[in-house]
Amino acid sequence: MSALSYERSGTGPPLVLVHGLGSAHSVWRPVLPALEAQYDVITVDLPGHGESPPLPEQDDASPGALAGVVAAFLDRLGLDRPHVAGNSLGGWVALELAAMNRVASVTALAPAGFWLVPRKARLGLIEVSRQLARRTSRVQPLILSRSWGRAIGMRDYTTAARHLDVSVALDAARAMATATGFEAADQGMIGTRFFRGGVTPAEIPVTIAFGDHDRILPAGSCQERRLAPAHARWVVIDNCGHVPMWDRPDMTVRLVGQTTRLAQPDRPAVS
Repeated sequence: MSALSYERSGTGPPLVLVHGLGSAHSVWRPVLPALEAQYDVITVDLPGHGESPPLPEQDDASPGALAGVVAAFLDRLGLDRPHVAGNSLGGWVALELAAMNRVASVTALAPAGFWLVPRKARLGLIEVSRQLARRTSRVQPLILSRSWGRAIGMRDYTTAARHLDVSVALDAARAMATATGFEAADQGMIGTRFFRGGVTPAEIPVTIAFGDHDRILPAGSCQERRLAPAHARWVVIDNCGHVPMWDRPDMTVRLVGQTTRLAQPDRPAVS
């Protein structure tokens, strides 16, 4: 397939950021200034998301296959074992990369794939968001420019919708409406879950963090801890929904820093 679209900025150890289903690299914007001060940050669009072309129709779009696409992308950039952080589907992809021994560390924020039993249908709330975004594309600037519009339209994703930057909200809605790879990636998660925790090398630090108000992947049905690598650190973030980068940006940066330092113990702590 064609090369994945990405943006790169900052200085320091390489850190690759992977977004979730129906999202794009712009979802990371609230934490980019702090991360760019510490890392060489690469934000990538998964196939059929953002500016990246979709996979050929017959190709596998499961999280494991998407991890293979991202691994090839890392090869093209000459990145052997970067740090990786991912949200939702991107968190699952990051964990698959760790199982492939392709990363230095993983910070998985509300990762998909930890459901109690393999999914038999699409993720309902995300599918509703997808349809709503497509049907309201013309009026999104009007609706999302108002705090009440963000509170209604984005309540399933964030506890901070009213305070979310309007440009971030608009980018998220646009990405959801235009993601040509949405259906393939969604279908790729049906009937499976993350099951490679047992082969993840113990020397790769792994942090898995869920918000305590995650409506997309709630505790009890989508946060099965026994599927995680045995050595993974499991964190619950207070006052946080499905997208920690929006709700708790400082905590998100702190978690990334704590995880990467476990792989680089001589690196100075980040405040």
